[in-house]
Amino acid sequence: MASSTVQTQEDFKSRFNEIVQVSADILLAQTNPEFEPLSRETTPALDSVGVVGFVGPVIRGMFYVGMAGEGIRELRADLYEDWIGELANQLAGRVKNQLSRHGVSYDISPPITVRGERLSVTAAAQVARGYVCSVGECWIWVLLDVLQVVELKPASENEEPVNEGELLIFDT
Repeated sequence: MASSTVQTQEDFKSRFNEIVQVSADILLAQTNPEFEPLSRETTPALDSVGVVGFVGPVIRGMFYVGMAGEGIRELRADLYEDWIGELANQLAGRVKNQLSRHGVSYDISPPITVRGERLSVTAAAQVARGYVCSVGECWIWVLLDVLQVVELKPASENEEPVNEGELLIFDT
Protein backbone atom coordinates (compact mmCIF):
# COMPACT_ATOMS: atom_id res chain seq x y z
CA MET A 1 0.00 0.00 0.00
CA ALA A 2 1.31 3.44 -0.89
CA SER A 3 2.23 5.87 1.86
CA SER A 4 0.28 9.02 2.64
CA THR A 5 1.16 12.32 1.02
CA VAL A 6 1.84 15.42 3.09
CA GLN A 7 1.36 18.51 0.98
CA THR A 8 1.93 22.21 1.29
CA GLN A 9 -1.13 24.42 1.57
CA GLU A 10 -0.69 25.51 -2.06
CA ASP A 11 -0.41 21.89 -3.26
CA PHE A 12 -3.59 20.98 -1.42
CA LYS A 13 -5.43 24.07 -2.70
CA SER A 14 -4.48 23.15 -6.26
CA ARG A 15 -5.76 19.57 -5.80
CA PHE A 16 -8.91 20.89 -4.12
CA ASN A 17 -9.52 23.24 -7.09
CA GLU A 18 -9.24 20.30 -9.51
CA ILE A 19 -11.76 18.27 -7.50
CA VAL A 20 -14.21 21.20 -7.38
CA GLN A 21 -13.95 21.85 -11.12
CA VAL A 22 -14.50 18.21 -12.09
CA SER A 23 -17.37 17.86 -9.61
CA ALA A 24 -19.02 21.08 -10.86
CA ASP A 25 -18.56 20.11 -14.52
CA ILE A 26 -20.32 16.77 -13.94
CA LEU A 27 -23.07 18.20 -11.70
CA LEU A 28 -24.00 21.05 -14.04
CA ALA A 29 -23.96 18.81 -17.12
CA GLN A 30 -26.66 16.71 -15.42
CA THR A 31 -29.06 19.53 -14.50
CA ASN A 32 -32.06 20.93 -16.33
CA PRO A 33 -31.00 23.12 -18.06
CA GLU A 34 -27.64 21.53 -18.89
CA PHE A 35 -24.65 23.84 -18.48
CA GLU A 36 -21.29 23.83 -20.27
CA PRO A 37 -18.07 25.49 -19.04
CA LEU A 38 -17.74 29.13 -20.07
CA SER A 39 -14.42 30.49 -21.35
CA ARG A 40 -14.73 34.12 -20.22
CA GLU A 41 -13.97 35.22 -16.68
CA THR A 42 -16.28 38.23 -16.38
CA THR A 43 -19.17 37.55 -14.03
CA PRO A 44 -22.59 38.98 -14.90
CA ALA A 45 -24.88 40.49 -12.28
CA LEU A 46 -26.43 37.52 -10.49
CA ASP A 47 -30.00 37.39 -9.18
CA SER A 48 -29.66 34.47 -6.72
CA VAL A 49 -26.77 32.74 -4.98
CA GLY A 50 -26.87 29.44 -3.07
CA VAL A 51 -24.37 29.25 -0.20
CA VAL A 52 -23.16 26.22 1.76
CA GLY A 53 -20.52 26.40 4.46
CA PHE A 54 -18.16 23.58 5.38
CA VAL A 55 -15.85 22.98 8.33
CA GLY A 56 -13.56 20.12 9.27
CA PRO A 57 -10.42 19.41 11.28
CA VAL A 58 -8.05 20.69 8.57
CA ILE A 59 -10.15 22.81 6.18
CA ARG A 60 -13.13 25.16 6.19
CA GLY A 61 -14.83 27.48 3.74
CA MET A 62 -17.89 28.14 1.62
CA PHE A 63 -19.36 27.01 -1.69
CA TYR A 64 -21.28 29.60 -3.75
CA VAL A 65 -23.47 28.84 -6.77
CA GLY A 66 -24.87 31.92 -8.53
CA MET A 67 -27.37 32.25 -11.39
CA ALA A 68 -28.01 34.92 -13.99
CA GLY A 69 -30.71 34.85 -16.63
CA GLU A 70 -34.45 35.28 -16.55
CA GLY A 71 -34.82 32.13 -18.67
CA ILE A 72 -33.42 29.95 -15.86
CA ARG A 73 -35.83 31.53 -13.38
CA GLU A 74 -38.76 30.85 -15.73
CA LEU A 75 -37.65 27.27 -16.39
CA ARG A 76 -37.27 26.41 -12.69
CA ALA A 77 -40.42 28.42 -11.72
CA ASP A 78 -41.47 28.20 -8.07
CA LEU A 79 -38.49 26.10 -7.02
CA TYR A 80 -35.81 28.46 -8.39
CA GLU A 81 -34.22 29.54 -5.08
CA ASP A 82 -34.49 26.05 -3.56
CA TRP A 83 -32.90 24.59 -6.69
CA ILE A 84 -29.91 26.95 -6.48
CA GLY A 85 -29.39 26.14 -2.79
CA GLU A 86 -29.59 22.43 -3.60
CA LEU A 87 -26.98 22.80 -6.36
CA ALA A 88 -24.59 24.36 -3.81
CA ASN A 89 -25.42 21.53 -1.39
CA GLN A 90 -24.81 18.84 -4.03
CA LEU A 91 -21.50 20.42 -5.06
CA ALA A 92 -20.35 20.49 -1.41
CA GLY A 93 -21.37 16.82 -1.04
CA ARG A 94 -19.63 15.70 -4.22
CA VAL A 95 -16.38 17.38 -3.20
CA LYS A 96 -16.73 15.88 0.29
CA ASN A 97 -17.15 12.40 -1.21
CA GLN A 98 -13.99 12.79 -3.30
CA LEU A 99 -11.91 14.12 -0.41
CA SER A 100 -13.17 11.45 2.01
CA ARG A 101 -11.57 8.78 -0.20
CA HIS A 102 -8.25 10.43 0.78
CA GLY A 103 -8.97 10.82 4.49
CA VAL A 104 -10.08 14.49 4.49
CA SER A 105 -13.50 15.18 6.00
CA TYR A 106 -15.75 18.11 6.74
CA ASP A 107 -19.30 18.86 7.84
CA ILE A 108 -21.68 20.79 5.61
CA SER A 109 -24.12 23.49 6.73
CA PRO A 110 -27.67 23.58 5.37
CA PRO A 111 -27.87 25.64 2.16
CA ILE A 112 -29.17 29.19 2.13
CA THR A 113 -30.17 31.25 -0.88
CA VAL A 114 -29.54 34.97 -1.20
CA ARG A 115 -31.69 36.90 -3.65
CA GLY A 116 -31.14 40.36 -5.13
CA GLU A 117 -30.87 42.37 -8.32
CA ARG A 118 -27.11 42.65 -8.82
CA LEU A 119 -25.33 40.14 -6.55
CA SER A 120 -21.63 39.39 -6.79
CA VAL A 121 -19.04 37.51 -4.76
CA THR A 122 -16.21 39.89 -3.90
CA ALA A 123 -14.08 37.72 -1.62
CA ALA A 124 -10.90 36.14 -2.96
CA ALA A 125 -12.19 32.75 -4.09
CA GLN A 126 -9.99 29.71 -4.57
CA VAL A 127 -12.13 28.55 -7.46
CA ALA A 128 -14.19 30.75 -9.76
CA ARG A 129 -15.72 29.13 -12.81
CA GLY A 130 -18.52 30.07 -15.15
CA TYR A 131 -21.02 27.90 -17.03
CA VAL A 132 -23.50 28.73 -19.76
CA CYS A 133 -26.76 27.24 -21.02
CA SER A 134 -29.28 28.38 -23.61
CA VAL A 135 -31.19 30.49 -21.08
CA GLY A 136 -28.52 31.94 -18.76
CA GLU A 137 -25.31 31.49 -16.79
CA CYS A 138 -24.18 29.77 -13.60
CA TRP A 139 -21.09 30.72 -11.60
CA ILE A 140 -19.27 28.68 -8.95
CA TRP A 141 -16.97 30.07 -6.27
CA VAL A 142 -15.29 28.29 -3.40
CA LEU A 143 -13.54 29.95 -0.50
CA LEU A 144 -11.06 27.61 1.15
CA ASP A 145 -9.12 28.09 4.36
CA VAL A 146 -6.50 25.42 5.07
CA LEU A 147 -6.04 25.23 8.85
CA GLN A 148 -3.00 22.94 8.95
CA VAL A 149 -0.94 20.66 6.75
CA VAL A 150 -3.29 18.31 4.93
CA GLU A 151 -2.37 14.66 4.62
CA LEU A 152 -3.96 13.09 1.55
CA LYS A 153 -4.04 9.33 2.00
CA PRO A 154 -4.08 7.21 -1.13
CA ALA A 155 -7.49 5.85 -2.05
CA SER A 156 -7.85 2.17 -1.33
CA GLU A 157 -6.92 0.07 -4.34
CA ASN A 158 -9.85 -2.25 -3.56
CA GLU A 159 -12.33 0.61 -3.32
CA GLU A 160 -14.35 1.26 -6.43
CA PRO A 161 -15.34 4.90 -6.83
CA VAL A 162 -19.06 5.52 -6.53
CA ASN A 163 -20.71 7.56 -9.25
CA GLU A 164 -22.53 10.54 -7.78
CA GLY A 165 -26.24 9.89 -7.51
CA GLU A 166 -25.87 6.10 -7.12
CA LEU A 167 -27.59 4.43 -4.20
CA LEU A 168 -25.36 2.68 -1.67
CA ILE A 169 -26.66 -0.04 0.60
CA PHE A 170 -24.48 -0.79 3.60
CA ASP A 171 -24.22 -4.33 4.92
CA THR A 172 -23.99 -4.71 8.69
